[in-house]
Amino acid sequence: MFSFSLSFSVEVNATDDTSLRSAIDHMYDHSILSEANNALGVEPNWFFEQAKEHDRYTSYVVRTQILLGSPLKGYNNWQDKKREQINTMKKIYLKPVEKILQETIKQWNQEDQGIHLLYYNRYLIRS
Repeated sequence: MFSFSLSFSVEVNATDDTSLRSAIDHMYDHSILSEANNALGVEPNWFFEQAKEHDRYTSYVVRTQILLGSPLKGYNNWQDKKREQINTMKKIYLKPVEKILQETIKQWNQEDQGIHLLYYNRYLIRS
């Protein structure tokens, strides 16, 4: 039996431009993302817009990705009753989060402050 666990998180409490730039530098230069072929499969610049010219401190789009672990408790692996595991993930995690995201999108669009939230979840779209 093979077990693999990856934990990656960054806590940033930037209070000014200098501390924000320092946190960004750390992500690019010293985090797991700075390693070639890291377990997340992305480079640090994946989190920032790549279609337009930008530097590491300026971007008009910021991305995030949330990965849920598998297999779920009680299953041997991800292929073990995969459809059942997906349905459980939808019910427990994805649908409640989607409700919050949809409410946030609606609020931000009404405020029209130039901040927009785009959301994609392949498992809910395939429902």
